[in-house]
Amino acid sequence: MGNGNDIALESADVVLLNNDLGSLQQAITISKLTVAKIKQNLFFSFFYNVLGIPLACGALAYWGLGLRPEFAGFAMALSSVSVVGNSLLLAILPLKKKFSHLSLASLLVIFGILF
Repeated sequence: MGNGNDIALESADVVLLNNDLGSLQQAITISKLTVAKIKQNLFFSFFYNVLGIPLACGALAYWGLGLRPEFAGFAMALSSVSVVGNSLLLAILPLKKKFSHLSLASLLVIFGILF
């Protein structure tokens, strides 16, 4: 049997590995940015699928709107890559809120050009 440290580690929401309480504030900031990025990716995926699925299945063919299967597959792969790339911006960019809006705007522009 171990000591009480194992129980404390399993039951705690945040575990500080150093004596600096500033790292707690940094952990809270990172968690808030991560939740915001998750919501952003969910919104973008929903927006993309609402536009892309009717185009790909031919539901709008009456009005001359449609996607060939090759382009639909490419767009779906590009969607996955863009969501992963958007998530990776958390590690690359400084921890500032303004980059979150910039990344969403850039993703909307890229997929607006594709469609």
